[in-house]
Parts: sequence; structure tokens; C-alpha cells
Amino acid sequence: MARGERHLADGGGDLVERLALLIPGWHTAGMRLGETIPAIPVLDVTASVAFYRERLGFRARHHDGGFAVVTRDAAVLHLWEAGDTSWRQRRSWEHPVSSGAESFIAGTASCRIHVEGVEELYDELRASEVLHPVSKNGLSVTDFGTREFATLDCDGNLLTFYQSADHRTGAVTDGSELAAAFVERLERRDWDGLGELLHPGVVYELPQSRERIRGRDRYIQFNAEYPGDWHIDPRVVLGDDHHGAVLFRWTVDRESSLAIVFFEFDDGRITKVTDFWPEPYEPPPGREHLVERW
Repeated sequence: MARGERHLADGGGDLVERLALLIPGWHTAGMRLGETIPAIPVLDVTASVAFYRERLGFRARHHDGGFAVVTRDAAVLHLWEAGDTSWRQRRSWEHPVSSGAESFIAGTASCRIHVEGVEELYDELRASEVLHPVSKNGLSVTDFGTREFATLDCDGNLLTFYQSADHRTGAVTDGSELAAAFVERLERRDWDGLGELLHPGVVYELPQSRERIRGRDRYIQFNAEYPGDWHIDPRVVLGDDHHGAVLFRWTVDRESSLAIVFFEFDDGRITKVTDFWPEPYEPPPGREHLVERW
């Protein structure tokens, strides 16, 4: 058994580490991006801290002069003061940004914050009168699978709060459950159910044949039109918040083989599917005394 196969079977390491051992390039070993913290330019940090606390429900974790960290639950924002007004006295506008903290920068930022309970938060912030005009008539449903609304802080920075549009319909969001549901719905030819798991812009790749399919509808059509009486029998299902993998036995008509599929997830939907179809081969001579065949 190869090192990566043994590591996978033993359950060692986290999911991304195990996948990296099996498939070179799946993920850079030892490196993984984490939390993103928006940095919001404001005209007066003290006034903004008060606004975020009283109108948006944040609390100040740190405040030191022209910089503050505000939090609400798991959301973290950095507020920095763009209060330089010396640009008003400049004689030349060839380079309008000089200090990088000009006051006209305040209010030009935007960020998106994932929430659980978007309806409840909408009602709360509507009462605080911080809604952007586009959201005053209710939540918006996007074509990329979210329900969301927009707010403005005291300087005009845009804060959009969003949640998966499927959160109220029993949608699968756990990584391993999402991977298992994919296989189960594919086996049943439940194309509508499969579509619920896929991001509209899902990408499907077959590295061995260098084929790529873009889009949910085309990927579902690819599977619906696949010839033969094929079946999928999952043997190992793995998943976390961002990645998943399924080792499965693929049978079509009377032929059968093992294969593996890798997933990428975002906000409870599958954004990428990568299939690997290994071909069986005879082992090289010289290790017969160590191995057994089946």
C-alpha cells in the first residue's frame, strides 16, 4: 500500500492533508487559508464604534485612537480612521491619494457577512434604520443561491448579510453528509435533488481525459445522458466544511472498478467535482515475498 493510501486508511491527519497525500496538487502541504477580516475605512473611529454598537449590535473588542476591532458572534471587522483632510488644501490633483488615509476614502468599502437566521437579523436591523434603500422592501434572493440584505454604516460603507437560500428546506450542509447525498441522489437518478446540492456555477473535471464541464445544468445533463446501466457503491465518505471525497465502486453493465471523486464546497453547496478513474495494472516484479494478491 502506498504511503498516501495507508495514511487515508489509518485516518491520520485532517481531510485536506489526507487528500494531498493521494493527489499531488490537491492542496499545498502545510498551508491553508483561514479567516478573512474586512478592514473598513471610517471618518471617525470613535463615532463609528458607537454606531456599530448601538445600531448594528457589535461590541468593541479593541479601540486605540484611529483603530478599532468590533465583533458580533463570529464576525470580526477592523475599523480604521481615514480622517486626513489635508487634501482640501492641495494645489495639484495629479495624485489624489497621498497619505492613504484621506477622508474621501471613508465610506467606500463593502463586505459580506454570513449569518444564521437572516430573517431575524433583517427585522432587528430594519428597526435600527440602517437598511440600504435596495433592501427596505425585504430580503433579496440571488441567482447564486443566497438570501440577503444590505445595510449602511454611518459613513456609507456597505455591509451585506447573507444566508444560503436553501437553509429552510432541510438542505444538507455538513461536508460528509453533502458528499454522501451527492452519491445517493446520483445513484437514484434524482436530477432535481442532485441540482439542489450543486452550485449553479459548479465545475466538473476529468483530469485523465482533460475534460471540463461548467454549470449545473450541463453537469446534470452529462450524468443523465451517460450510457449503460451504471451504479455507484460508496466505500469511504469523507468531508469537512470545504472539501470532501468518496471512494466508490463503479459498475456499468458487467464491468466494475474502484474510483474516487473529490469535492469542493462553499456555503453548503458543491462548487467543484473532480473524478479520478484509476486503471488496474500488474505490479512490477520483486515484491512477491511481501504482498498478497486478491
